Amino acid sequence: MHGTSAALCAAPQTGVDVDEFEEALYHITHDLRAMLRATRTIPEWLREDLESEGRPLSETVSSSLGMLEASARRADTLLDDLLTYSRVGRCGDPVSTFDIASAVLDAAARVGVPEAFVIETCLEAPELTAPRNDCVTLLATLLSNAVIHRDSPSGNISIASYARDGSIVLSVEDDGPGIPEAHRASVFDMMKRLKSRDAREGSGLGLSIARKIVLGWGGDIRARGARAGRGTRIEVTLPDGTG
Repeated sequence: MHGTSAALCAAPQTGVDVDEFEEALYHITHDLRAMLRATRTIPEWLREDLESEGRPLSETVSSSLGMLEASARRADTLLDDLLTYSRVGRCGDPVSTFDIASAVLDAAARVGVPEAFVIETCLEAPELTAPRNDCVTLLATLLSNAVIHRDSPSGNISIASYARDGSIVLSVEDDGPGIPEAHRASVFDMMKRLKSRDAREGSGLGLSIARKIVLGWGGDIRARGARAGRGTRIEVTLPDGTG
């Protein structure tokens, strides 16, 4: 199966209203992020100003500023993911053939996967033909999902690609707590959360971004149980082709 690749390209938007909405979403989100920077930096300035005046923060004030910073950080993550969502299918690289291994490295760097996580690859279908930046985004969202929902500070992530029944399968599998079978279809819905934001960081958009990319390529994405029993396997099935 070596040398097999998936030939993909982002499908053009068919509805003018969708195009206009996503263009507006991009610009609104961009402007909101700029305004949000003040919300993230003002608490830091307050701390510095009060300390320089010899006025230590009370525990209550320090806690309130911490909550403000946490809320701003979460809002920034949400806006960043909305920007990414709005760009999918509109701002893709030209279609090219590339090594999946190199895209995995770029995706891991973008996410900042902790050193305590071990990423293993088994890429029997080593190449894809697609917009490369969208592929990196796809892999980054799947890696981020595996890291965010891990119930310990370390873990193992396995990335595989292979041919199956005339298609190419790309899977990302972790050894985390897993997703209950009843919720495996709904995790790709926008803003879907199985746990509260206080329990797990994240915008709730990651797997929605992944689904948008895959459906734009004419593929399919599903959440399954890990082969080893514990964990989750996100399985992407893509049209087969040659690059």
